[in-house]
Amino acid sequence: MNQSQADLNLRTSPTLFLAMQSDDPVRRRAAQDRFFRAYAPIISRFVRRYGVKAGDVDDLVQTVVVAILSAKGFTLDPERGRFRGYLKAASINAVKKLWAKQSREGTTEIDGDSVGVEATWRDFWEEEMLKNALSEVRAAYSTQKAPTFEAFWRVAMLGQEVKVVADELKISVDSVYAAKSRIQNALKEQLQSLNDGLI
Repeated sequence: MNQSQADLNLRTSPTLFLAMQSDDPVRRRAAQDRFFRAYAPIISRFVRRYGVKAGDVDDLVQTVVVAILSAKGFTLDPERGRFRGYLKAASINAVKKLWAKQSREGTTEIDGDSVGVEATWRDFWEEEMLKNALSEVRAAYSTQKAPTFEAFWRVAMLGQEVKVVADELKISVDSVYAAKSRIQNALKEQLQSLNDGLI
């Protein structure tokens, strides 16, 4: 198993949470860094959407992430709710505390149970998970000699014609279709891994 495949496996949510509590400082730090890279962009976009000033965003994101990372014995428990909801609630609470600290009047109230807030959070969550999955799959396929990811990207994401892509990459049309299918399957697996127990 190469490093990219090992990293993909670490992204399985329960495994990531266990690694963040590891006694091994290197493993713990790597898991915490991966957690931050995966979830900080979601928190950042969400709090900006609700009026947090640019100068406060990084501090607020740090507050939410540190609160989650420092929660002793935190485990993923589907009986108690989904991680996605927990992260949303932690983000909303951090915004409310910031506003209370700043005594901001006239700020928009955030009701975590409202349809609009949930839709915004879900959209940000899905977009960031897709970005993460694309990044992980791209990294996993970057060491291959065959232009598998490139063929997928150009056909599936950029909408280029299969024949044109095949000619330019100097591979067969069948190879382009196989690359597209292989990457789509890898993305589905990666998205499932990223969202397993979290959605």
